Amino acid sequence: MLHKYSVLKSSWGIVVFMDMEEVLNPVVSSSDIQIAAGIYLRITDTKKIVREKIIKWVGGAFSTLINEIYKNVGGVIVCYDLKHLDFNYADFQEEGLFCATREWLAKYYNFEIDPIQVEYDKEKNKYVFNLPPFISNGS
Repeated sequence: MLHKYSVLKSSWGIVVFMDMEEVLNPVVSSSDIQIAAGIYLRITDTKKIVREKIIKWVGGAFSTLINEIYKNVGGVIVCYDLKHLDFNYADFQEEGLFCATREWLAKYYNFEIDPIQVEYDKEKNKYVFNLPPFISNGS
């Protein structure tokens, strides 16, 4: 499912397009990243950003919604295949991956999440994300 995350609070904004697919009872490969028991992330697209950053931000977002994922997959092994990731390098902050992933999960499984508060810091010319605590498997 394709999802678009965007935030615009100044003259520029952050837009992240992600296409991810849920694969139930997958054949888990050695390159798949275990997020939690029975939950894996497969990264098919690493053209725009290094794998370690995807693991940190996308995997971290999954870690904040583990209970909701378990409720929706019914105890089977699930792998989320990140098939495509697109954004504009000039207007990108890695935190956008975290927010896009949480929104993708909420939309895909049709549950509510608390919105991530984002403010624009004019002096630093960057967005400040008020992210919940998360577990990161990446650097």
